Amino acid sequence: MTQTPTSPNFETAGSAWPSIYDPEFVKGVFDRCSGKYIAFSYVCST
Repeated sequence: MTQTPTSPNFETAGSAWPSIYDPEFVKGVFDRCSGKYIAFSYVCST
């Protein structure tokens, strides 16, 4: 049986899906989103 991220017993260990609880994953998401927000804000404010 293939598991997906929405499967009740989904394990992230050894899979291609990152864990949303991994500090490095959270940092990466925050860094990407904040960079895009800064760029968007700059373009809209000029």
